Amino acid sequence: MQRLKFWRWRWRAFSWRPYLGGLVTGLLLFSVLSVLVVSPWLLTHRSKLPLEAAFGNFAVSMAARLHAGGTSNPLTADRQTLQRGQYAFTGSCAQCHGPAGDARGGALARALFPPATDLTSSDARAKSDAELFWITKNGLSFTAMPAFGDQYNDEAIWAIVAYIRSLQGKGPKAAAAPAVPTPTGDELAKASVSGDAVARGAAVYFSQNCQLCHGGSGNGPRDLGLRLPPASQANDAFIGCMIRNGPNGMPAHPPGQISDEDLASLIAFLHTFPSEAPRRDGPPPGGTGAGPQSGATPAAGQGSRPGGGLPPEDDQRYSSPPGSDTSACIPPGLDGR
Repeated sequence: MQRLKFWRWRWRAFSWRPYLGGLVTGLLLFSVLSVLVVSPWLLTHRSKLPLEAAFGNFAVSMAARLHAGGTSNPLTADRQTLQRGQYAFTGSCAQCHGPAGDARGGALARALFPPATDLTSSDARAKSDAELFWITKNGLSFTAMPAFGDQYNDEAIWAIVAYIRSLQGKGPKAAAAPAVPTPTGDELAKASVSGDAVARGAAVYFSQNCQLCHGGSGNGPRDLGLRLPPASQANDAFIGCMIRNGPNGMPAHPPGQISDEDLASLIAFLHTFPSEAPRRDGPPPGGTGAGPQSGATPAAGQGSRPGGGLPPEDDQRYSSPPGSDTSACIPPGLDGR
């Protein structure tokens, strides 16, 4: 008993203060070395660690639940909504998640780590509409998932969510994914950042991945094909408005993404595609000729709809987010806001 009391006294008399500074310094050095050694390894490892996928799914689910809220998809999954979502998915999602959403067959699917999510998996199916919406709009840090809130407004993102549900077998089934032709070497060779306006426009076209929907020469399937009126009858400002604001699932391309100069070059390249048959009655599409002439730099967002002509078809919906300064050419009620 006396010996036990002695050791208790020694323990109480022992002072940690002389060693506290060294302990803290040692912990700091250990933390710094861990960051310097572990971080580069984490950025270069290409195989899943034990429980890594489970932790990643948990972290994504927690972030989505905390931020998404409980909103249900306000859109009806009708033909128009599913088509709009399908076209947006084809151009912006399929290269990572695959055309069927199963993370297979996309141009980048095999190159990504962490791999793209299989949107038909049980984990993706278990997420609410609001969670899928939040992830699509805001993206996920430290993954390859970008934020699409700058190119799609909320209505367009809800259409993407509706299409994902269709791929999961929930709700109405969408039409088969469009089979877009792969650009040929000759088509790609037209692009040059140091060439003339057409060559620079081709460089913009391919760098913005327009070919993913429209093909290498505007030869995309169904209404993804690009067939402009002959240059003498075209209204370039109206074409620029469509590119800026993104009709029917096409992403919006604000000036921060495509400058006015690049937009004019892009339109010059589009005029090299096979054109529609010449119109023999009425004004050209997009205007009466009162607006900018063919070849002029589009002044998107100026005044009323550029050219002052007839509005697009009534079933057009647009992707440009709220606050865009390029939406003045959109007829009221069709901008999804």
